[in-house]
Amino acid sequence: MSLKSLIGKVLAGMTLTGFLSLHAMAQAPAVPAALEQEMQSASEVLQGMLHLDLQPEQRAKLDKAMKDAHGFAVFPNVLRFGVGITKIQGSGVMAYRDRDGEWSVPIPLLVQGTGTGPHGGALMYSTLIVIKTPAAMQRILSGQQRMQGTEAIGPIQTAASAEQDIVSYTKNRGLVVGVSTDDLHITLNQQAIAALYGKTVEPREIMSGQKVDLRGPPCVQLFVAGTNKLVGKAPNTTYWK
Repeated sequence: MSLKSLIGKVLAGMTLTGFLSLHAMAQAPAVPAALEQEMQSASEVLQGMLHLDLQPEQRAKLDKAMKDAHGFAVFPNVLRFGVGITKIQGSGVMAYRDRDGEWSVPIPLLVQGTGTGPHGGALMYSTLIVIKTPAAMQRILSGQQRMQGTEAIGPIQTAASAEQDIVSYTKNRGLVVGVSTDDLHITLNQQAIAALYGKTVEPREIMSGQKVDLRGPPCVQLFVAGTNKLVGKAPNTTYWK
């Protein structure tokens, strides 16, 4: 084969490769606007919760919880409605600290559940759930978690797991009064995960404590940057089992 022919074949191959790359980029699904908005809303809720005007005791507890957090979940818009037995549903994201103490990219979640007890009303609310231990993370990812707290008028309401290693901070936009025990079913939102990252994630990947190999669009990068600015790296290495 002559040198001229060889050069021609190489150039043709490079042109075809470039065309295929551009075609693949053109075919890459765009992130739904609603999902981008949820990333932004989750960051805003996290920032809002951490800057609420709270009583000193509440402020100290929240600051310590986030400083020592193993992970957290943010649900910007959760709907609760009913009397006596209320329905709970919403979506949000989770982030966790890997073995090096770095925050992960946001992992989309779904939450459904019921609240039982002498309470009632209809409202939308925002919730920050602080996950303190690997065992708590495992319970969250298993899909069943019970939280108990008091719902009343005020800037923030709290609830905790029986083990006290999961605590939630809720800001209401509406009115529910009474006492409720909530059974929450939190699952990975695989459809939203695929839309953000082009692949799904299994709970065992998160429970390994390693960085999940996910490269997200600008809305993901903004979320991670905002989280690092608000909460920062863990003061000590996070230990996973």
